[in-house]
Amino acid sequence: MGHQPAGCRKHLLFHAAAGGQPARSPTMTGAGHAVYPPAAAPSLHDLLRAGTTPEHRDLECALNLLRAGFRLEDYRRLLVHYHGFYLPFERFLQDSAGRQSTVARFYCGGRRKLSWLEQDLRALGVAVAPYAAYMAEQRFPALFPSEEHILGAIYVIEGSMLGGAVLSKHFRKHLQIEAETGLRFFSGYGPESREKWLETLQFLESRDPGGPLRIHALDGARRMFVLLRQHLVDAPA
Repeated sequence: MGHQPAGCRKHLLFHAAAGGQPARSPTMTGAGHAVYPPAAAPSLHDLLRAGTTPEHRDLECALNLLRAGFRLEDYRRLLVHYHGFYLPFERFLQDSAGRQSTVARFYCGGRRKLSWLEQDLRALGVAVAPYAAYMAEQRFPALFPSEEHILGAIYVIEGSMLGGAVLSKHFRKHLQIEAETGLRFFSGYGPESREKWLETLQFLESRDPGGPLRIHALDGARRMFVLLRQHLVDAPA
């Protein structure tokens, strides 16, 4: 992915909790030989995490939010870009939920984040740009045309809440802000972060399509990382 900026050492913003298959225990034969059972297929979580590592690393290093010199002005601009993404994305999910999307309904049932961004922008005195300046809402149905694609996208968004909670501590210290004064979005679910993530993983596995359809979930997660990069990093300041 090219040169990584100084300070890009850890995956924080889009952290996905570790998991993985347990170690396989061998069965010993009468002759003393160890026979291992066949390897189980990876969980959908493991597949998505491993399959999006390059996109994950690329986005985090491009953002480089722990860099020296990241100022409150840069933070305001970041929130504006996030708002420009979440507004059409959550409208898309709301519309999808209305069309009986189980995955979109899962997200819309207590996981929306647009109001957090609006609260932060008001606290920081930032006027939200007209909707015409935002990413065209029509892009989302084409990028995420199936339940599996939406599932992959939500995996990325919900995983980011864990990393956001870590970054909130950094911003609180270096930017001198609190949840009430501009840090609501990065505070995420607060004390409920772990519980919310475990619920996401449980839902993810319950909706695992299995077989070749899994590639659509992976494709959706990869598209989400690329889309976020386009909007948060490559968009005009």
